[in-house]
Amino acid sequence: MRAFLYARKRMVNTLVKLIVSDMDGTLVDDDKNIDTEIFELLPKLEEAGEQYDIVILDPPAFTKSRQATKGAVKGYREINLRGMRLVKDGGFLVTCSCSHFMEQELFAKTIKEAARSAHKR
Repeated sequence: MRAFLYARKRMVNTLVKLIVSDMDGTLVDDDKNIDTEIFELLPKLEEAGEQYDIVILDPPAFTKSRQATKGAVKGYREINLRGMRLVKDGGFLVTCSCSHFMEQELFAKTIKEAARSAHKR
């Protein structure tokens, strides 16, 4: 059973960490690094029919200024939409933002829009 997909992008390079475990916590495959762009990987996993009980998205700050917030919204919407499509029914999405200019209300609204597009609650 595939329990976790943990995707984290660090600076320019992308590190995607897959932690595959049974639901009882027994690790099947730990710390597998994949050298690919996260915006390329997530659609490929979706096309392959991959589904996870838990998907954790921890991208870097998508904006470093208030002026770039509109682009950040687009990035957060896209990564969360893709991540939600990988969550099994009854599963969980954990998502993060460390963008100082991405206010909590705007981030929550962006996640809700992604959920609507992904047909998730």
